[in-house]
Amino acid sequence: MKKLLILLFTLFILFGCNKGIEETSIDLPNIDTISGDAYEELNNKISKREMPTNYSVGIISKYEFIYPDESRNSFSMDEVMEKGDNIHLEQNINSNGLKSSLEGYYYDGKLYSSYNGITYYEEMDSNDIKQALLFPIDPYLFNKDDIKKIDMGNDEDNYLTFILEIKKDKALELFLSRYDIYGLNGLNDIEVKENQIIYRFDGDDYLKENTKFILSSKSNNEELDIIFTMNVNYFFINDTEVLISEDKKEEHKEYVYYQDIDVNNISEIIDDEIGESNIDTFKNRIVSRLGYEAVEGKDNIYRTEYNENEVYTIDFNNNTFVYTNYSIDYSYSWKGDIGSMGKCTFDYKKDISSSECNETTIDTLKRIKTYLEMELYYCGLTMDDIIEKD
Repeated sequence: MKKLLILLFTLFILFGCNKGIEETSIDLPNIDTISGDAYEELNNKISKREMPTNYSVGIISKYEFIYPDESRNSFSMDEVMEKGDNIHLEQNINSNGLKSSLEGYYYDGKLYSSYNGITYYEEMDSNDIKQALLFPIDPYLFNKDDIKKIDMGNDEDNYLTFILEIKKDKALELFLSRYDIYGLNGLNDIEVKENQIIYRFDGDDYLKENTKFILSSKSNNEELDIIFTMNVNYFFINDTEVLISEDKKEEHKEYVYYQDIDVNNISEIIDDEIGESNIDTFKNRIVSRLGYEAVEGKDNIYRTEYNENEVYTIDFNNNTFVYTNYSIDYSYSWKGDIGSMGKCTFDYKKDISSSECNETTIDTLKRIKTYLEMELYYCGLTMDDIIEKD
């Protein structure tokens, strides 16, 4: 499966100039340091971790190539997998506006996929679906001798956080074997200049990875900088359900076996709806990828009906995401990190609620923030992207 996807995606990896900016250094995030043996604690967390029975996971990765004349190329990929009794998978590649996208549904021992105009199925075990993801979603216990530095502490969300730096003589091998899908091993004189890998846990649950590698190579005897970033985020652990409609299953009956794919039918999707800012990109992609519609007569407000009783609304004027269940509105402000329902308000960062809140309302407000985070991952973005300056 993974080899097939890489083969299909490489048909669309074309590059052009890009004026985007990536930081060419790595900052150490702030954590409240915890004393103790960080490596042994990480070993303990990874060793006793049990893979949840169902979950949602988002992955966003990007390569930024910076040439001697300061021109830039980029290659990015985002993936979301929802795993319940059935599995839903989405993958998007963007190479400076040239887009490739795949959507798949797994049930009854088959993965039904739609990729840029072609539809096909493959037979496989459900445990193999995770291998369809092109990047790792599980934490990895590095050899202690390969680690230059490891810090342990609580981040601003009170997640147990491990910050690792791999020794330079091992970092390139690690990058090429674990993270690189682009094939940087074909470049000349490639080396890792800086690296950072961050794991976050909530109790026994592994939640996040944030990774950055700054590499260099040679282009016409001049140095080429390459910045690789990747983040992984788990959502709705042991609380994910994937429903597949009968209409969708009827559609899948027309899919061909993957060995019978006619690559001549693969179509190009030229525009990936990238805006001048992350907010503009989010606006574009909630429409093109998620089916939101602009609310008539109201600028910068978009909505979609999740089902007969539930509606999602995104108000870009007020930086809010609203989840409506029947006639009850639950609102989340991503700039203030504040949730509200009626007179009840909840501060996510401080974990403080007003006296009008009850436990059920707070639980719902916590979920709607995660709903927004999931929508962002489906659009190849994170919460940090829309909180930063537009």
